[in-house]
Amino acid sequence: MSIRTTFLLFCCCTGALLLTAQNPDSDAQTAQFAQTENDKPASELQLRLGFDSRALVAGRDANVQQYALMPALHYYHGSGLFAGLSGSILGDADPAYTQTTLQAGYGRGFGEHLFATLRYERYFFNPADEGLLQNAIALFANYSWGKISLGAGYTALFEPETAHQLNLSLAGYFEKQGLKKIDALYCAPNASLLAGTETVVLQRFSDGVFRQGTGRPWRDRFDQAPQGPLRPPAETGTQFGPLSLNLCLPVGLQWGRLHATAALNYIVPFANDNDTQAGTAPSNTLFASASLGWTIARH
Repeated sequence: MSIRTTFLLFCCCTGALLLTAQNPDSDAQTAQFAQTENDKPASELQLRLGFDSRALVAGRDANVQQYALMPALHYYHGSGLFAGLSGSILGDADPAYTQTTLQAGYGRGFGEHLFATLRYERYFFNPADEGLLQNAIALFANYSWGKISLGAGYTALFEPETAHQLNLSLAGYFEKQGLKKIDALYCAPNASLLAGTETVVLQRFSDGVFRQGTGRPWRDRFDQAPQGPLRPPAETGTQFGPLSLNLCLPVGLQWGRLHATAALNYIVPFANDNDTQAGTAPSNTLFASASLGWTIARH
């Protein structure tokens, strides 16, 4: 299996890894790089731990500046089927362990350039009654040629609230092999544009985290808005629009069964209806992220 395919497996099933750390919504750039026809299918069980120095969703932190830890265990079958279990630990939430995610899906390459995945996810919030987006169905496609790839992903989130998001990405992949003590070094700079409904943030920031940062529950977030025609309707949050521009510069290595990556992320959020009505403007954010992965078994 090539280093590039190993990197694909490393990024495939979790939105909390580096390429998507700024949008840990489990769909953005599900698979950055296509598997080639020359790669032999393999089955792998992987243990991973991700870290963000700032926990953001759609470029926002709900006024709670905190770090995030994301432990995960995933299995990839050579047929393209995969399943996983991951968690979310936030540095300034109470309780700190906020969410468990179960997922299952299928991904495969179509020739040398196209790769696609279809995935279902189920979110379990802690406490359970704070989860406002409990299910997601995500479709992602990636087309690559040479060192450049284009990706597009769509996610529908539902029950009991609803949300939609679209992620468009442009990425590069540069690799150095033949080193003495490690298998490979790689750099994968990428830029992505996230669009969606403002309810996207509720996939990871529960109602309790939102209440902690804003002083009011999600359903009452517009109570301070002026009355009259400027006040949004009760269903505000369903309007679709751009949420954030995300620039990421990850550098990683593979050393046997170990995969390690570190990255700088620069996030430019776009003001949405929620920001406008609250009289606030989201600020740009520069933060670091990292992840470690260990292949427990491969066959």
